[in-house]
Amino acid sequence: MSDKVKPAEVIRKEIIKRYDSDPRGWHTLVRKDHKNFYDIIFSQGSEVWIIKEQPINPFKSVGYGVTGNLGELQAIGEISPISFGLRPVAEGQINRIVRALSGTGNLNSILAKIMQVEPVTFDEIQSPMVIQGPIAYSTKPTAFLSKKHRELDLMLNDELEKLLLKKYPQTLVSYL
Repeated sequence: MSDKVKPAEVIRKEIIKRYDSDPRGWHTLVRKDHKNFYDIIFSQGSEVWIIKEQPINPFKSVGYGVTGNLGELQAIGEISPISFGLRPVAEGQINRIVRALSGTGNLNSILAKIMQVEPVTFDEIQSPMVIQGPIAYSTKPTAFLSKKHRELDLMLNDELEKLLLKKYPQTLVSYL
């Protein structure tokens, strides 16, 4: 395994630490690739984190990722112009959401108003409810990457397949 490649849980911890130091300007893009592995791309400015993973069960997934200054991914910002993050929901907004879900309000306008709030860190959350997102979904998020970065994607695929064959072969091999 390349020393650039790290376990997905290590990459996630890096993302959380970085998010907590500056929750603004994040974008997230997700897709399933041709092997049904999940590709998740987080970006903040020129810093990019790419994770490739496979769910093992509803509570566990395994994978690998890379991080670095891979160049500004402006196309993600075009797909999802609202930055990704955690947004607290005030009690009055929770009541309006509940009413909208029961058919007596406009959920879209309530959510649009919440999404206008700047994202906050985990420590800044004081409200009983938080909305996370937005997360853009694409059929080809790696299309935003250069040839070099697509090669990284192939390397992550190879590493994930090796791990799955070794520890979780049931995820790749059909039962007979």
